[in-house]
Amino acid sequence: MASSGNYNIPRTKTFKRIYTEISHECIRRDGGAGSPERQSFNMASGECRQPEWRGGREERSERMFGRSDSVSRVTDRLVEMLDHVEKRVELLREHASAVEQERDALLTMLQTIESNKDMRFISEGEREEIEITADRLRSRTLTVEVTVTTPRNEIQKKALEQVNQYIDDLLVKFRVDVDSAKRTCQEYLNACLSESRGNIDQRFQAAIIECTADDQKKTRKRLESLLMTVFHAEERMRR
Repeated sequence: MASSGNYNIPRTKTFKRIYTEISHECIRRDGGAGSPERQSFNMASGECRQPEWRGGREERSERMFGRSDSVSRVTDRLVEMLDHVEKRVELLREHASAVEQERDALLTMLQTIESNKDMRFISEGEREEIEITADRLRSRTLTVEVTVTTPRNEIQKKALEQVNQYIDDLLVKFRVDVDSAKRTCQEYLNACLSESRGNIDQRFQAAIIECTADDQKKTRKRLESLLMTVFHAEERMRR
């Protein structure tokens, strides 16, 4: 019995030592992943592999990591899409503003044609035909409605209403006296510029200063387009 006990003790210690060395070797092979308790060694094949844990903490941890990684990628894609939409929105606003300005320019051109001094030198029948055609084109132009809104406070709303009233009165003035209307339009435009090029209408400047930056920019482009339209119309009339 004594010899049998002496034989079993060193054998057990030797097996534990061998198992420990094998486990450490597995850790070195796998880059340090896992712990000796979670490594398994196939004594027959000499292979070291991770055990397959089903439904344990390892599987839940991997699922959570994968979900977090997926959410991160989805968030990046959504942010990228929002950036793209933002650019398209600004482009849409610019195009809508351009259409609105073109509409105003066409209406101004029709008014300039009707108020042209050369209308006095043509026959009554021709003048009537021109007026009928101008009315038809004006009606078709007015069917186009474009509105680009901008957030404003009460002061800015009142200022914009006043600016629009000035411009509406100016459009009426173009039908009565084109030369005087051009001078007034230029004074309005000078009030919108950071560096004045000539006379400024003080009342118009006081109103435009109270407007938002978008409204100031839009009004300046509108006045520029109005002047260019009148100049081009007069050049065509001289030919």
